[in-house]
Amino acid sequence: MTGAEAIDLARVLLGPVSLPVPAGVRPRQVEAPLGHLWHWQGTGEPLLSLLVGVRETRLGTPRGPERALGPALDELSDRVDEIVEVQRPVELAVDGALGSSAAVVTAVLGGREARIALVTSTDGTWMHRVEIAVLDTEAGRATLEQVLGAIQVHPWERPA
Repeated sequence: MTGAEAIDLARVLLGPVSLPVPAGVRPRQVEAPLGHLWHWQGTGEPLLSLLVGVRETRLGTPRGPERALGPALDELSDRVDEIVEVQRPVELAVDGALGSSAAVVTAVLGGREARIALVTSTDGTWMHRVEIAVLDTEAGRATLEQVLGAIQVHPWERPA
């Protein structure tokens, strides 16, 4: 597969969030007392990684995701070689969410230019964070748009 080819995506439900993820690939899953995390490590052609986190929140208001996005961007800056550009806010409606906020960061990772989208949303009880990193190529941008355009939030109760 070259960086110009699209990857196969399939919609999955992860707790209260559904979105397209790499088809046929199982995520690494972590369950913690206050939340859950699913992580896909990509091949770099064009997907680098996809992360979905869900945790209980005190920011369960329509403006809560905007407040949560700032610290997420700060944390991201510590994990990249260089930030080239930050687009914030990005117009993105997360279907079913009480509120959402998003940013797209162009950054250098390991000498390669990447696009990293951060999306925070809430249903009032849970805060959801989606982070997708792709190579800054035509296929990468297409994958990014496909995932971002299809994030949905659903009712969910914490597993027993």
